[in-house]
Amino acid sequence: MTRSLIVALLIGVVACSDADESQGVTDAGADGGGQDDGASPMVDASGNSCSLPPAAPGVVFIDTGAVRGKAAAADSAVTAFLGIPYAAPPTGERRFRPPAAAACWSGVREATDFGPICPQRPVEQGKPGDPNAALQGNEDCLTLNVWTRLQSTTAPKPVMLFIHGGGNMQGAGSEPFYDGTALSEKGGVVVVTFNYRLGALGFLSHPALSAERDEKVSGNYGVLDQLAVLKWVKRNIAAFGGDPNRVLVFGESAGGVNTCTLVASPLAAGLFHRALVQSGGCVGNASLAEGEAEGLALGSKAGCTTSDVAACLRAKTAQEIIDAGPKNLSLGLKQGAGEYGSVVDGFVLKEVPLAAIRSGRHNKVPIVFGANADETNLMIGAGPKTALEYVAWLGDLFGPTLAARVLKQYPVSRFTSPREAAVAVTSDYRFICPSVFYADAAVIGGSPTVFHYLFSKARDVSPAAALLGAYHGVEIAYLFQTLKMATPTESSLANAMLGYWSRFAATGDPNGGEAPLWPGYGAGVKKSLRLDSPIVVADGVRTDDCAFWLSTL
Repeated sequence: MTRSLIVALLIGVVACSDADESQGVTDAGADGGGQDDGASPMVDASGNSCSLPPAAPGVVFIDTGAVRGKAAAADSAVTAFLGIPYAAPPTGERRFRPPAAAACWSGVREATDFGPICPQRPVEQGKPGDPNAALQGNEDCLTLNVWTRLQSTTAPKPVMLFIHGGGNMQGAGSEPFYDGTALSEKGGVVVVTFNYRLGALGFLSHPALSAERDEKVSGNYGVLDQLAVLKWVKRNIAAFGGDPNRVLVFGESAGGVNTCTLVASPLAAGLFHRALVQSGGCVGNASLAEGEAEGLALGSKAGCTTSDVAACLRAKTAQEIIDAGPKNLSLGLKQGAGEYGSVVDGFVLKEVPLAAIRSGRHNKVPIVFGANADETNLMIGAGPKTALEYVAWLGDLFGPTLAARVLKQYPVSRFTSPREAAVAVTSDYRFICPSVFYADAAVIGGSPTVFHYLFSKARDVSPAAALLGAYHGVEIAYLFQTLKMATPTESSLANAMLGYWSRFAATGDPNGGEAPLWPGYGAGVKKSLRLDSPIVVADGVRTDDCAFWLSTL
């Protein structure tokens, strides 16, 4: 589902005991499991009994059984636990419903391989997607991954729970860029990544589906999956050496959007303690009625117009459901492109997240907002090549009236090329200036501490890489230290970022050690940390340009 940024700016745990769906997520309500020296009977959601084996080195006991991980790397003390189910497969009658409890297992589950990715089409940033490409993954995909130092003798470690991006249509917690080994080892944290339902399977609203629920709502299944993971963490992360009272939720792109949704959702209260939004938005949500209207169109296209539409939708294959929706992911540079997201249903979300944050009706935790300096460099393709093409390009993007104002604010003469001007325009209005507006809203709404950053480091490994600038998502590889062929300056910035993020997870303040001071962002003191070589503090971010975009609202 896609939403207009400018218009919009105006305005659990899975367990092995009795279910409680009062928050739309099956949750048994017990504390997280720890080590147990003997066998202990357990009963899963279907009433099947299972037992825990005796304790053994490298085996961790959680509320659904025992898991054994593997060394994350040959030279690392970190253990990776991969592919742990946090909910039952959302298949058959469970499709288009809140996540249900995962079943227990007997013996020791070998958590050494990632689980399947959720159904999606392959896509690569900067390249057109193939709408006819074969679907990847399968619906039995609700698994998570944990990286931790089991043998650490320190106190319980902060938890960094990462929500992957991909427009809520692509992506997985198993992507190589999200490997948590270095972040866990160097940052002294427990890292969690996971999969959540995507596309129509994760976000479809429809009147027939709403009629089934006591709350009379539908959609937001992907967000309910995220809430289930947070509850799983609260119950189980102590067994991995994590502190359930120091949980950072952070995400990039759609993961940042979902992070902001959790900040605004009353269902997430008390489940996390800091939040960090990387290149993600807090606006763009449809109403439930709007979501249901789109769902009616999808259902009709899928051939579900019978008297029992819900049963019809569940009988379709994942391929048929996804084929009936938007075929290609778009990051929304032009309004009307296909995206999926949460709806304001009065249950998961009472209002658009930005409105909730600005009014103080949100989960008031320390929060960071940020963006990259050249976000759209891979998104606009060849872009306009001449001044005349630039004018036409603006008109197509914004319409004639606003385009004339944008052209005056961003004349080609300000830049080295029309394409560079186009990157600046779209990066500012789609990512950078909104991140400033969100930080302003968090200050107004009473968030305890607010920080802002602008990542502006262009890769210096080669001239070709440098030309890409600080494009959308490049900061992830710095943070997780999965950057290929990093130069000394890149490694230095990566280490600094890892320190900032992990300290923020630990205390709610990113400062410490010998890192340059990252000032807080406050009313009248709009300091931003520019993550580059060197790291510097800036008074505001693109102040004149962001003031222009604010004036267009």
